[in-house]
Amino acid sequence: MSDVREDLLRPSLPANGALAAAPYSNQVLFLSAFFGGPPAALGCFALNSLRLGRWRRDVVPIAAGAAIYLGLLLWWQRAGPELIAIPRMQSLLLRALGLALAGVAAWRHRQEQSVCRLMGLAQPKGLLPGIALIVLAWAVGGLLQVLLS
Repeated sequence: MSDVREDLLRPSLPANGALAAAPYSNQVLFLSAFFGGPPAALGCFALNSLRLGRWRRDVVPIAAGAAIYLGLLLWWQRAGPELIAIPRMQSLLLRALGLALAGVAAWRHRQEQSVCRLMGLAQPKGLLPGIALIVLAWAVGGLLQVLLS
């Protein structure tokens, strides 16, 4: 009986019988990360975690992503602009970091996304939350640039 997988013995439904809400699609996640950068990717990651009811499991990767983002901004502010040889390199690197964080979020929620596709569950429309995340990310990024300078 040593080959029993413990995750198969865990109940898959909550005790009260309520199912978590379907997550926003990966398209919303990656588009908001592309246009909004790391804050939008982390915001969408957190929003999906809350919708799925698994925020306790996802708080560490979200906090680690936020720490990497803030550390990168602090490093750029302390090191000075002479480290960035190509114009707009900071913008491109932040966009790449946002997409990498979106990849982590998609990987963490891949099972829930597969269940939605398999069961034909309707995922919520992500246009308004995506736009709100992008605008909020621009505001957060600008505020952090001002606070760190």
